[in-house]
Amino acid sequence: MEYKDFDQDALDFINKWIKDFDYYGAVFSYYAFIVWFNKVEYSIVLNDEGIETFYLRATSDNGKHINWKPLTYGSFSEAIKKIPNNETIYFCSCSDLKELNLNLYFCKTYRAADEYIYDAKSFSDMIGKKYHSKRNHCSKFSSLYPSAKLVTYTKAYYDEVIKFSNQWIQNKEISEDSLVNQSLDVESKILKQMLSQVEKGNLIGNILLVDEKIIGLSIAEKLPSNNAVVMYEKADINYEGSYAYLARNFAKQNLYDCKYINRQ
Repeated sequence: MEYKDFDQDALDFINKWIKDFDYYGAVFSYYAFIVWFNKVEYSIVLNDEGIETFYLRATSDNGKHINWKPLTYGSFSEAIKKIPNNETIYFCSCSDLKELNLNLYFCKTYRAADEYIYDAKSFSDMIGKKYHSKRNHCSKFSSLYPSAKLVTYTKAYYDEVIKFSNQWIQNKEISEDSLVNQSLDVESKILKQMLSQVEKGNLIGNILLVDEKIIGLSIAEKLPSNNAVVMYEKADINYEGSYAYLARNFAKQNLYDCKYINRQ
């Protein structure tokens, strides 16, 4: 197979596949996931019947390939045969594995890719016993901080948002300073890209203010399947209930008409 750099054709194929298969995962969201990797490439292959299969891979710092599962309109078991035997295929679902002869493959659970899927309306309204504690956190936050408001991100908030994010990362308990600096560099780069896409209207972004101070930020993408992926969510834990309040009100304000919300 011949690979080329990720481009608009790759994004168009992914978005069509997401819509056709009612996909609600985050790993094929360009802005939520793919953008985190260096040197992302793809290949579109036609089989003898003219059925398309999409292959996506990134190259890690040590030169190894990170292969996403192939997206195909044909047989998954046939599609993966084009990926070399000594390479790993990530993000396969249980339904994908059912198509395979598992005696031929070594499979393991990849916990880091676990996703948390919620019914959009139930999460936004926080209906039922499972949301009892979150409702209490929201009520507590509202009573403690009556000036709180969720507003749409605009470029006017850019400097304050970057400052808030950097401070949030620096406050994390990481023992090695080099790790803090590396995390800060990566997070800042990705956040700036996301904010640029919010400004262009490709993503949804809200900031949470208390007394006009930024204490939270949430960014999401609506997928072509009418599902949503919340890709960035941070809040200042010094404000009790801030996370629950941000999550619920962001969903209610922006994602209520979706089917599912993936909070990855």
